[in-house]
Amino acid sequence: MTSNINQSSFQNLSLCVYIGNTASFDDQTLTNYCSQFGQILSCSIDNCPDEKRSFCDFRIIEFATKQQLDYFLSTSIHKIGSIILDIKLYQNLLNHFQILNIDRKLFIGPILNSNNINIIVQFYKLIDPNLQYCLSQQDNQIYILIEFSNRQYIRTIIQQKTIPKTIDNQILTIHTPIHPKELIHKKILTKKSQCQICINGLTDQITENILM
Repeated sequence: MTSNINQSSFQNLSLCVYIGNTASFDDQTLTNYCSQFGQILSCSIDNCPDEKRSFCDFRIIEFATKQQLDYFLSTSIHKIGSIILDIKLYQNLLNHFQILNIDRKLFIGPILNSNNINIIVQFYKLIDPNLQYCLSQQDNQIYILIEFSNRQYIRTIIQQKTIPKTIDNQILTIHTPIHPKELIHKKILTKKSQCQICINGLTDQITENILM
């Protein structure tokens, strides 16, 4: 089905789905995939002007009808290329604590020399041999997005500032992914635009505590 993408606020939270593991492809690829299941009203990041928020590994997709959403959710595994998407009902995610793939992820970079990719990956494999990774463009630079098998690794790496040395002694930085509960006065317009509902989300401090 074709989609008419509307970048305005969500019309109905109950028709929204959180989709994680999206950092390695663009929004159009995601909407093209989701459009197979129904009409997509929006593909966005919360509180993100012009959809350019950095270090984000998720999107919120809003379907036009409950039937289309149910059709999407009836598929047990959603996959784009080799990437298995992390699917959650967005409203449930806002109202309840749910473990997400991004809770086990870190962005490392920027990568200025492709020879450093293997050095970085092998360094963190000494910590977690089962880690997975992909490359992701952030702020017009390439980063490695590493997913560890346990959230405990994330806390240890951040606390100890565990960063490898590259062949050219480049200074690397660590960034934790944006969490979908980092909402600040999210405005949801009704269809007639007669009123607005504001959602006050978690603060950065609470989100960090959840991560740790």
